[in-house]
Amino acid sequence: MVTATRIYAQKGRQIQVSFMLGGIAGTQKDMDINGKFQMETKESSIKVKNINGKTVTIIDDKVANESTVSIALKPEKKELPGAILSFLGTNMNADELLEVAQKFNWSCFEKQINAQK
Repeated sequence: MVTATRIYAQKGRQIQVSFMLGGIAGTQKDMDINGKFQMETKESSIKVKNINGKTVTIIDDKVANESTVSIALKPEKKELPGAILSFLGTNMNADELLEVAQKFNWSCFEKQINAQK
């Protein structure tokens, strides 16, 4: 498994961006529930959406004021491992974090999967 992480911080907010290739992240390549899952309590919520053809899991922990957005990235060839692009936001809700996550070029990360030999 390969992991790369970068942390951005500004005005009391923090975003940790992680790219995980192979290992347990690689098993997510076959996950495709077409955005048909949603659950919410007063403490937290979890949603799975299809955004730009990618399965995106959005978790909002209202008590801790943290959120997570994870994008399952799929390889072009089945023999290659999948990957996850994950965003962890502190002091921001899931909608704010998703807006930031969508500013990243997800296809650029997917190209890294397909560049493997």
